[in-house]
Amino acid sequence: LAKSYPIIADVRGSGLFIGVEMMQDEKRPATKEVSELMEFALTKGVLLSCDGPDNNVLKIKPPLVITKSDVDLLLNVMSDWLGKR
Repeated sequence: LAKSYPIIADVRGSGLFIGVEMMQDEKRPATKEVSELMEFALTKGVLLSCDGPDNNVLKIKPPLVITKSDVDLLLNVMSDWLGKR
């Protein structure tokens, strides 16, 4: 997704704990957009949170029992939202 959508500035993490930093451009954090994505994901049954000093880092913290279909759902929800921007 990061290669297809420039709003995704960085993806980092360890194991299943992943942070997706979103920026409007090189200087402006995408705080509002992260909030909108979290709300959209919730309507689709995906619970996400955010972090960072500007609340522009989407936190992905799945349970240890996550399934491939859960991962597919998350990626589809994110892709749907990003594609509508």
